[in-house]
Amino acid sequence: MYRTKSYRNGGVFMKYGVRKPNVKKSIKARTTGKVKRQVKKAVNPLYGKKGMGIVNDPKKAAYNAVYSRTTVSVSDLVKEAASTTQKSAANVPHTVPQKKEYSDRMYNVCGTLMIVLGVILALLGLFLLLAVPVGGIVAVAVGVICVIIGRKYRKIVKERHLNE
Repeated sequence: MYRTKSYRNGGVFMKYGVRKPNVKKSIKARTTGKVKRQVKKAVNPLYGKKGMGIVNDPKKAAYNAVYSRTTVSVSDLVKEAASTTQKSAANVPHTVPQKKEYSDRMYNVCGTLMIVLGVILALLGLFLLLAVPVGGIVAVAVGVICVIIGRKYRKIVKERHLNE
């Protein structure tokens, strides 16, 4: 990892990659604080609220947002590795995803677009048959498939209206 100037020193460059772990700071962050935060919150009701960092110090908030997205801690890597091995080792039954129901309008619009796209591709394929026969055949085949899918979508809408 390339070490650069920090925010506090007025640096403009950003670190990326894995952060170097600091045990002393980690322990201090976990042990110092509960009483201190309660006192600050009693004095300033806006202390600790989400989004206040950008109000108090926009430059630092922007730096921290980028820093948290471009770096990763060693503990995060260890936790991720442990969770993936647990998931793969356990025989957890996979849940079947629920089929999403779309509205009639969505099926109608998608069906129409697929039909139009299919016709355009089929016509383009016919022209391509003269220049590049393989490309023309592929374009015609994809166009026909698009028309079939579009007709299926339109048929779903008609069946729904008949069932109502």
